Amino acid sequence: TVGSIFVNAAQFAPHEDFGTYPRDPVADVRTMIDKGVNYVFLPTQSDMYPGSIFGQTSTSLGRTHVVPKGIDFLSEGAARPGFFTGVATVVCKLFNIVQPTRAYFGQKDGLQCLVIRQMVRDLNFPLQVVPCPTLREDDGLAMSSRNVYLSKEQRTVAPTLYQSLLAVRNAYDQHGERSYDKLIKIGMDLLNERKEIQSSSKTLFSVQYFSICDAVDGTEFGPENTKMLPEQNIMVSAAIDFGDCRILDNILLGEQS
Repeated sequence: TVGSIFVNAAQFAPHEDFGTYPRDPVADVRTMIDKGVNYVFLPTQSDMYPGSIFGQTSTSLGRTHVVPKGIDFLSEGAARPGFFTGVATVVCKLFNIVQPTRAYFGQKDGLQCLVIRQMVRDLNFPLQVVPCPTLREDDGLAMSSRNVYLSKEQRTVAPTLYQSLLAVRNAYDQHGERSYDKLIKIGMDLLNERKEIQSSSKTLFSVQYFSICDAVDGTEFGPENTKMLPEQNIMVSAAIDFGDCRILDNILLGEQS
């Protein structure tokens, strides 16, 4: 088993937090050893992007990139244009260097998993992509390196994001709701209600997106496509922005193929 640790500058825009992104490689390596990892791949930026200098970000790194088609118009892709080009490029490099037979990625970054699976299919990588369930805190907040940015007040309200996804799941699973518009409204209503209740004097967060899409190709359901959801391969995802920190999460609905 090989574990990799690399903060990938190519998936950060120039205005984002690459320089301050939480890093603790010693603790990460210790965790990997404790979990039974045999080898740790811990490259430098110059290993992955020869000739680059620290501080370069986005597509300024390198002259050859893997560009997922159409992804910059979907949910997380629209919120962070160019992000998935950086992701696909560095994962392509990782696969070429390590030559794995299986690659494990956290489901928390749902659209990222989708992009990587599509890249593996399209570029004929001889490996299997295995999504791993999202790890959560006791109150449901998805674990993330960026959670350390949250203030005490923000941390208290942050689980609302997951609760909004669960509200959609409950409507879909327990009440048979299949209307895209109604399910979006259920999730958005809860988010809007909670941000107003938590602080009457200010808005603690804004909703960047609330998406219900095809879990295979990322196509958004909705008024211009499918108004009534199918029984399989659905991903509900959302992101909220606290100003100095944004968090994202997703859940899957229906049978997954």
